[in-house]
Amino acid sequence: MFWNRFFELCASVKLKPNRVASIIGVSSASVTKWKNGTIPNSDTLLKIADYFAVSVDYLLGKTDDRFYCDEHMLDILNEQDDDTLQKSPHNLLEMQRMKREKDEQAQKKQPTEKQAAAINKIKNMSPDELQQAEVFLDFIISKREDPVDE
Repeated sequence: MFWNRFFELCASVKLKPNRVASIIGVSSASVTKWKNGTIPNSDTLLKIADYFAVSVDYLLGKTDDRFYCDEHMLDILNEQDDDTLQKSPHNLLEMQRMKREKDEQAQKKQPTEKQAAAINKIKNMSPDELQQAEVFLDFIISKREDPVDE
């Protein structure tokens, strides 16, 4: 079962099994052993699972749920640059897209009535008034006893 899953995952990212093994630091001799029915050791299973963003249980055929990603993994992926993700399997890119959508939804929270009223006033200010308002807001913020992240 392991070999079939590994081969399928390699094909899904258009890479040969020996190339994936090389990327994760495993010898081609190990790949030959896997093809003949040997199961990789736990460290190698974890490397493969991390590379393909699947669970070890999926690799071993204990579950058919291929997609594995928890909140911690989504946070880590969100911190990766696009170049790194382009070199990763496509499901990592999908997980990053999901994380971005989640973040965007969180940012779309509606302002309170007071905030909305303040925003409307700001929209109607001249550039000079905006500059004066910014100086005044900076002054108010500087007087806080417990600073709040901006």
